[in-house]
Amino acid sequence: FLDIYVTPSMGDWTVARQAALVHESATNITVTRCSFRDTGGNSMLVANAVRDVRVAHSLFNGSGDNAIVVLGDRARTSGSARTFPTRVVIEHKEIWRAGGFIKGAAGIALSICANTTVSDNVIHQMPRAGITINDGFGGGHVIEHNHVYDCVLETSDHGPINAWGRERYY
Repeated sequence: FLDIYVTPSMGDWTVARQAALVHESATNITVTRCSFRDTGGNSMLVANAVRDVRVAHSLFNGSGDNAIVVLGDRARTSGSARTFPTRVVIEHKEIWRAGGFIKGAAGIALSICANTTVSDNVIHQMPRAGITINDGFGGGHVIEHNHVYDCVLETSDHGPINAWGRERYY
């Protein structure tokens, strides 16, 4: 089970590159008015060269790992090869009780991505972070108008938003 986990960058977080719903190397995707319940692992993964994704007005309850992961691939990103998500909008959702099995999970986790907007969400009852920004790769993120509470209930090691950026060029 744990063999599928990777360390995407120099934060303190590992992630499985799998989920109940995976968007990989695609453009112009909209996910709206969906309900994800007790998925066992990640509920949604937006990975690699994904552009212009909108996830809105949906419910995420009881994910075994992260509810939503936005994740690029550093090993395949160089020169004109841009294998990371950009222009992703995650808005108007309720996320609660993610991290049922993996306690380092987040409601929304960002790593090796750019220009991601996380807006107007309600995130609560989390064992660790409500929102994790694992690295500063790409930048341009907008985190606004979220109601994040009752987080870090089991790990007690930071606040409801966890942000890293250890790589030397950040």
